[in-house]
Amino acid sequence: MQDLVVKSRSIVHPRNIVNQSTDRVKKINLTPWDLLRLRFCYPQRGLFFPKPDSDIEAIISKLKTSLSVALDHFYPLAGRLVKEVNEDDDTVSFLISCEDGSGVMAITMPLLTADRSGNSSMHEENVLKLKAKANDEAGPEEDGEVSSFQAALGHIWRSRVKHGGMRREEETHCRVPIDMRQRLSPKLKEDSFGNVIQTGINVEIPASVSGTLLVTSCPRFNVYGNDFGWGKPIGSRSGPPFSNGKLVVFKGLKKEALNFKRHSRLK
Repeated sequence: MQDLVVKSRSIVHPRNIVNQSTDRVKKINLTPWDLLRLRFCYPQRGLFFPKPDSDIEAIISKLKTSLSVALDHFYPLAGRLVKEVNEDDDTVSFLISCEDGSGVMAITMPLLTADRSGNSSMHEENVLKLKAKANDEAGPEEDGEVSSFQAALGHIWRSRVKHGGMRREEETHCRVPIDMRQRLSPKLKEDSFGNVIQTGINVEIPASVSGTLLVTSCPRFNVYGNDFGWGKPIGSRSGPPFSNGKLVVFKGLKKEALNFKRHSRLK
């Protein structure tokens, strides 16, 4: 694998940093869902846009300007994860501190060939065929309709079990995050921030931990609705494979299309 070459490092400050000192949020306490996921790697996501006519330096300058404006509206983007020791009851608290940092580190580097591998797409017509087949097999007595995402995920999981070299007596787990925002009572606002998810687990008998399929992200995320002045994205990707058996799901460009990135460690 090629080594990363850092071209520049800089700190991006809020555009109106003087006005931020009195009314900005100082601390953000983490929810129980956030605390459960402290041991997980930070999810890295990226969007691809058509190459603009501007040179790379002009593009980076505009990105820094946009980030500085974003910090005006939501300064916690410049926050730092800190640990506080509570001596009175001998406990530890984790929170996002917005006092220590005055900006965000911006790092630029070239795109490597290795960054463009390991992705697959499922076209809209194929997803619809899988959905129709799944609902036909489920029958009318099944509660609810099998969604496009469920049908596609079931197809991938079945293929992984079939070609994974497992014994028939082994178990394989499929773990899917479930959005709890609209399932709570009262419901959270649409602009609520943080992790509000629970994990749904299905078990299939022909894995131990090595046979687990962990699904992350969600095709409901409007990843192609972002326009920073260069038009809408033409592709979406996730970061490097920090865990084995992880499947990152993105919405496709067409309505029912899906994009996947599979993370597997080579033995």
